[in-house]
Amino acid sequence: MSRLFWVAVGVGGTLYAQRKGREMAERYSPPAVAARTAQTVQTQAEDLLSRLSAGIRGFTDDLHAGSQAREDELRQHAARQATDDTPTSDLRAARHSAGTPGTGVPLDEF
Repeated sequence: MSRLFWVAVGVGGTLYAQRKGREMAERYSPPAVAARTAQTVQTQAEDLLSRLSAGIRGFTDDLHAGSQAREDELRQHAARQATDDTPTSDLRAARHSAGTPGTGVPLDEF
């Protein structure tokens, strides 16, 4: 009876080891590894593209808001100039005396 018990334990252990070995061999076979790698790459690429598109969308929204704000400033400035009695030549002279274009003198002061 004791021998029969140990034979059964040996057969059970062998069957268990064979099943686990077969599962491991299937898990690490080239097609299985390639499939897992492709799935991982696809998931990471989708995540990267979604973050990139969100960043671009945010950038374009900020750019649009900034251009709208600048257009509003220019419209207000043009409206002030239209109601101002100062001749245009005086404005040009004031701008020229303040500095040459491109020197960093802001045009908002005029």
